[in-house]
Amino acid sequence: MKIGMMTFHKADNLGAVLQASALQKHLTDFFGECEMIDYIPNNQVVNQSIFRKVLHYCKNVILFWVSVPEYIRHRKFEAYRDQYYGKLSETYSGDQAIERQCDRYDVIVSGSDQIFNTTLTGNSKAFYLHFENKARKVSYASSFGRKNISLDEKENIRKYLTLFSDVSVREASARELIFQEIGVMPDLVLDPVFLLDRCEWDTRCKHLKRLPKKYIFVYSMEQSEVLNNVVQQIACEERMDVIVVCGGRKTRNIKGKKDTTCGPTEFLRYIKNADVVITNSFHGCAFSLIYEKNFYCIAHSSRNARLENLLQLINKEKALIITKIDNYKSYMIDGKQSFPKLNKYIESSKQYLKRCILGKDK
Repeated sequence: MKIGMMTFHKADNLGAVLQASALQKHLTDFFGECEMIDYIPNNQVVNQSIFRKVLHYCKNVILFWVSVPEYIRHRKFEAYRDQYYGKLSETYSGDQAIERQCDRYDVIVSGSDQIFNTTLTGNSKAFYLHFENKARKVSYASSFGRKNISLDEKENIRKYLTLFSDVSVREASARELIFQEIGVMPDLVLDPVFLLDRCEWDTRCKHLKRLPKKYIFVYSMEQSEVLNNVVQQIACEERMDVIVVCGGRKTRNIKGKKDTTCGPTEFLRYIKNADVVITNSFHGCAFSLIYEKNFYCIAHSSRNARLENLLQLINKEKALIITKIDNYKSYMIDGKQSFPKLNKYIESSKQYLKRCILGKDK
């Protein structure tokens, strides 16, 4: 059986590369060869004129000299992709290119990540598997990333998701959105990072950099007064060093030692060895649970659907910190106590994939 997989895999985004590598490994380990389809969304397709190529080259040269940390960070992501991504298909640039190809798979799995969010992709329909072929189409843990969707997304749901043999999402809100459009209630499954066990993630931790004996790890996706307040209070009470990594790369207001070149392997080790994690990131919370850490989950200013759903699964929805308060201790989530509550959802997610890939009659 040959499986194709569509997801966000090229971006230098910690959550994106970790979930992509996790899903591909799980599919390969349990169901056979899985090829990651090297698709470039519409809004990332570069005009290939000579002028554009020269301009792109000059931009890269300038960025190297102006932003060496950014260059180093990029190289770390490339190294992770080279080591932990499996087989990659030829490159398809935009919807038109993929419409003419991609007819060699028995099953195509679309997901995970915010692949249904057309504002991120230039309304790329490929993540909805709009192209015609013989493959069975499956959605795994696909997300809109928000509770309100666009007219384009509603049209894509009605036009393309009805052609899927199985549809699953990772947020309860996404289930309702899809049900309202096509009358089908998708399965609810976990993000692919939960498909791999802690031992597998341990093999991907980088052990070169020396870390403090005790420290707080902060992973922030945006500037947040609430997050800053939590960091300051907990750091003062615990008297620990603070290490900061920002997915949004804006670190000016967060006090602590900042790692502006953090790649996926360093990120995993920071969480693995942290005494406390403070984050407004879904994957920051996910890996805090996988490594059974004590952590604080801070609300994002606009994207909380994934956070809220994850906290509901572990009965900690009231632990989401939304506003500044005087004492945050009662909001701490005990990862060691909470992670076992996910075991049944991890197993049901694996069973969903088994049913979809092997067929409902198997």
